[in-house]
Amino acid sequence: QLSSKIGAIEVSSYGAEVDLIFETKEDIMKNEILGEAIFRFKSNCSVSLNDRPLIRFVKNRLCSENFQDLKKFLLETQKIINKNKKV
Repeated sequence: QLSSKIGAIEVSSYGAEVDLIFETKEDIMKNEILGEAIFRFKSNCSVSLNDRPLIRFVKNRLCSENFQDLKKFLLETQKIINKNKKV
């Protein structure tokens, strides 16, 4: 699963929010691929480094649209991974 390739341990939703959850904040902070993808999706997601570190997709009013944003985010991380493999 693509989310586990970038260190996520869970995908969760509550209301319209969709969260990509990580075990530790370092899993987000020290991951260059995530940093690049977060920058590219900065208008679609936010990062929380509290007790439960996560990347949250909440821009849209419908949960299904936020799941689509998550899917696009994960596909972007895969493109970044593939690009880095070629270098």
